[in-house]
Amino acid sequence: MATTETTRQATTMLRELSDTGEMVAHPDEDVRGRKVLDSSGEEIGTVDGLMVDDETTVRALRVASGGFLGLDRTRVMIPVEAVTRVMPHAVSIDRGREHLRGAPLYDPDLVDDTDRGYWGGLYGYYGFPPYGGRGRPGIRRQPTATTTLRMLSDTGETVAHADEDVRGRKVVDDAGEEIGSVDGLMVDGGEKVRFLRVASGGFLGLDRTRVMIPVEAVTRVMPHAVSIDRGREHLRGAPLYDPDLVDDTDRGYWGSLYGYYGYAPYWGFAPSWGLGRMGMGYL
Repeated sequence: MATTETTRQATTMLRELSDTGEMVAHPDEDVRGRKVLDSSGEEIGTVDGLMVDDETTVRALRVASGGFLGLDRTRVMIPVEAVTRVMPHAVSIDRGREHLRGAPLYDPDLVDDTDRGYWGGLYGYYGFPPYGGRGRPGIRRQPTATTTLRMLSDTGETVAHADEDVRGRKVVDDAGEEIGSVDGLMVDGGEKVRFLRVASGGFLGLDRTRVMIPVEAVTRVMPHAVSIDRGREHLRGAPLYDPDLVDDTDRGYWGSLYGYYGYAPYWGFAPSWGLGRMGMGYL
């Protein structure tokens, strides 16, 4: 299993631009107040805020829709990578209304600005690598037609080399502590292993907690154990896996899982437009 080594930023601090005392360098690049149009050209809301990082680079648009006179409005965050065009009175994005309905809602009373789980999940849902995590910044993910993942045991296939079948092996965190054991492998349509299903706790296999760990997090495979680059506390916050609730083609779940761990989803990419300091540098 190949692993990817990159350096993670120390923080994932995002703040409202209006709270920083700064302003957009060029007034014509300040998209607050502009309509947001989806991929079919329909209006879905207005930009009512900009989220910026520690270097005051715009990372997400806060889009509000519905409500009356601003009351009870629904707000979602949209990564700037999803923006395809900026016009004098509107902003176009590459997603449809239905996709946005499933996006994680933003509630400032519940989401801490340094909450890597929320922001990672958000990027993952949209199919982009988190700006402060692993993956290549400045690329747009173009999903393939399907994101079908299945348990290897349900395919009738086996691991090509028996010594690479890590099922049953202990999983050791970045501190060398045992956190569970691999009790399943999730594979894509090409039978390539994408996730380890790790089980922990319980008694005789009952009431065990299961989480999915992307293979990119694996740092070493040993005869009786697998090491990963995360600690126990990080895993406790990972989205739990329940086969009765998660559809194997559920791009939202798998995308948010990749986002939580800070990796780009495996389903392809294409060049995107760049981001500029105190602006969005649209090309």
